[in-house]
Amino acid sequence: MFIKKTKTREKNNSSYYTFRLVENYRGTDNKVKSETLLNLGANYNYDKEQRSIISHRVESILRHQAMLIDIDPTLEDEGQRIANLVIKKYGKEIYIDENNEPTYESIDPTTLENSNVRTVGAEHAVYQTAVKIGLPSIFKDCGFNGKEVNIATATIAAKILAPASDFATSDYLRSDSGLDEIMGTNFGGINKNHLYDISDKILKNQDKIETALFEKEKNIFQFDDVITLYDLTNTYFEGRSKKSDYAQFGRSKEKRNDCTIVTLALVLSGSGFPKKSKIFHGNVSEPKTLKEMLAELTDKKCTVVMDAGIATEDNIKYLVDEGYKYILVSREREQKFPKDVTPVVVKETKDNKVTAALVTSEDSEEKKLYCHSEDKQKKEETMSEKSTERFEIALKNIVSSLSRKGGVKKLDLVNQRIGRIKERYKGIARLYDIKIEPDEKNKVVTNITWKYHPERKKKEDGVYCLRTNQSFDEKELWKTYTTITNIEDAFRCMKTDLAMRPVYHQTDNRIAGHLFITVLAYHVLHAMRTMMKNASLDLSWKSAMRNLKRHFRLTTSMKCRDGKTMHIRKTMRANITQLSIYKALGIISRPINGIISKF
Repeated sequence: MFIKKTKTREKNNSSYYTFRLVENYRGTDNKVKSETLLNLGANYNYDKEQRSIISHRVESILRHQAMLIDIDPTLEDEGQRIANLVIKKYGKEIYIDENNEPTYESIDPTTLENSNVRTVGAEHAVYQTAVKIGLPSIFKDCGFNGKEVNIATATIAAKILAPASDFATSDYLRSDSGLDEIMGTNFGGINKNHLYDISDKILKNQDKIETALFEKEKNIFQFDDVITLYDLTNTYFEGRSKKSDYAQFGRSKEKRNDCTIVTLALVLSGSGFPKKSKIFHGNVSEPKTLKEMLAELTDKKCTVVMDAGIATEDNIKYLVDEGYKYILVSREREQKFPKDVTPVVVKETKDNKVTAALVTSEDSEEKKLYCHSEDKQKKEETMSEKSTERFEIALKNIVSSLSRKGGVKKLDLVNQRIGRIKERYKGIARLYDIKIEPDEKNKVVTNITWKYHPERKKKEDGVYCLRTNQSFDEKELWKTYTTITNIEDAFRCMKTDLAMRPVYHQTDNRIAGHLFITVLAYHVLHAMRTMMKNASLDLSWKSAMRNLKRHFRLTTSMKCRDGKTMHIRKTMRANITQLSIYKALGIISRPINGIISKF
């Protein structure tokens, strides 16, 4: 075998060079002939000596022969890549059929070797789910050609399977994953520039993709689009991000106030499927984003559910004026469970009990649902106790400094220290009266005393208030509000399982592409979780993926009695857990037929 540089002429009489893997053989007429095994393309960037080494390595793999010299790792990888392509191209498919006639070969078991091991279980599940919700078809409808559809789909899948940088993702698709075999394509030449280009094209079609995807999901899963959840999150940048307008300093929800951040706004259905997403600057005023996001939704019959951060009076007025129903968390500071209303138990479990009292306003259509959670009360009491303890320890440290040599005693400095701890523990500091006793000259502090006033608490532990203009009863109102956990779960999943944080990109296009691809990956992930839940499969997402990633495809090679080498490429038999996941997703357990070839 050898790699040949061949001049190729086009119809317009222009010419160019391509590289081909060629094998010489002796025909029936006893003449030496050549056969092209594989076209390696025009941009094959290896010199003549390297091409000779690669072709010898390919032949040694196919014939199961040892190389007499050590070769460069890059050339070794290339030789294995080409050999795998030849085995795949010239292999005969093995169909799993009990009616098949048995085939027997005499082999030397001592020569048996396994190679080209790829993960296919998780890839199979993710790809088939992406196909089910119509993602490749939507890309095609947006004008993507066949190659672009494959790369776009692979980009979304890789975000779920092995979230990483674009460089690492392209390496994963080339070297570790069997996704290209599942999809019937080849990612041997994919690189980060392909991923950058496809990210730009996906971003340009964001509105069309989101609209089509949500409609497809609604038809498949048959959920009622009567609840709209809205919230925002932000994530921080690694690096200075000077080239980005999105990257701004703001209030980081991850407490990374040392970094610039970018904001992602998300509109979800009550079933947890994304309806709309948008990127905002890191320092955006969150309440001001509501009008812009809802203005793009045509259905005003849905009930908007949102948290206290967005529930300003201006936004409530906007919702009323536009004809929306709403359920939101009240921003009022004084929240105490009403004593003159009979409470209703809306949730009761072994660990928690939630009661609610509905208060109707006489001068408006709005109602307030005061809720008390025993679990929330325990958490808030524990937090309050810790804050109280730390606040008093800080005060005692100031007092001990008054009698210590070299300690802070001057009145103005003591006032500064007390002011700093009040700022640090401002939630608890207002419950204290602190008395500073100076000396006769009013310059040095002689003592500090304090008194704790728990009655000053404006909010009872475990109590929160919901505001609504819906005509729901207590249980229905509380249950509808709890769907907001879907959006909290979505953000948590995007940041952890899909590695949305931190952001390493430096330009706005790359940043927006990174976040939108994460949202699309969440569509696929949530569809998989929904199908597993509908099938009553009691398995967490992480556990499901961990099991699926143990399902491999590999090539087994062995020498035969006739002197030839047999290569069999098959997928492992699925274990019981993998079978249960495939069944829940409605897909087969053997994603690809086996192939057998002899050289």
